[in-house]
Amino acid sequence: LGEEGTAHPSLSGRTWVIDPVDGTYNFTTGSDYWCSALALVEGDPDAPDVLHFGAVHRPAMGYTWFGGADLATSIDNREVARLDSPDYNVTPEQTCLAGYLHPTDIADPTVAAAYTAVVREFATVR
Repeated sequence: LGEEGTAHPSLSGRTWVIDPVDGTYNFTTGSDYWCSALALVEGDPDAPDVLHFGAVHRPAMGYTWFGGADLATSIDNREVARLDSPDYNVTPEQTCLAGYLHPTDIADPTVAAAYTAVVREFATVR
C-alpha cells in the first residue's frame, strides 16, 4: 500500500505500508525536511488490527527510528526513553507536540475536540 494509490491486495493478511518520500514538496524544493517511512500491519491498512513495527529514516540527518507494539522505540539502535519512564521527567508544558492533521480531518467535530483537548497541554505545537 503506497500513499499514491499503488495498493495490491494482501494474500497473507499483512500489508507493507510504504511512503518512500514523506514530504514530497520539501524533497522537490531541495529542503532536507523529508523522510522515508514504512510499517508492517495486519488487517485493514486504514484501520489495522495489529501494527507489527514501523520505521522512519531521515536521510539528511542519518537518523532511523524503529519501533512497534512489542518493540522498544529506538533511534539508530539506541533505545529511546519511554514517556512514562522515571528517567524521563519532562512535563507536557516543557514539550513540543509535533504532528499533522489534514485540513479535512480537523473538520470532523470529534477530531477537532480531541485535538483541542490535547494541544492545550503542551508548550508548543508544530
